[in-house]
Amino acid sequence: MAHRSTKEVFEDHLATREKHQLGADVGRNYAEDCIIMTRRGSFHGHDGVRELGTRLQHELPNGHYRYKTVGVEGRVAFLIWDARAGETTVDDGAGSFQNRLSVLRCAHPCRTWMDMAARGPRGTRPARSPAHCTRRMR
Repeated sequence: MAHRSTKEVFEDHLATREKHQLGADVGRNYAEDCIIMTRRGSFHGHDGVRELGTRLQHELPNGHYRYKTVGVEGRVAFLIWDARAGETTVDDGAGSFQNRLSVLRCAHPCRTWMDMAARGPRGTRPARSPAHCTRRMR
């Protein structure tokens, strides 16, 4: 693969995820030995990226994502995002990524869809959903 800047890798990552093309994203943009760290533990390599992507797709099927902050500095990229799919929302997803050899070597989500606490009306805290996403209560 030709050398790509961090910006090019990160923009391709965001574009493929917006199109729900997990396989293309994993193959082009993640190192085989990448590590994704979450509150639920560490996930390794392409299989770990696919597992987390599949979970996200299950929790936010065909979700609409909005990138609130996107930053690239040298080999590091940072993202703050929110998402909505039906009654499920994520208000404060975030992650940082390091580009090494034109692929994302590590992803260290600060808060991800898996780390969200469910919020009910007026700030009450009902039982958590399986992915700890925010569920809008009627």
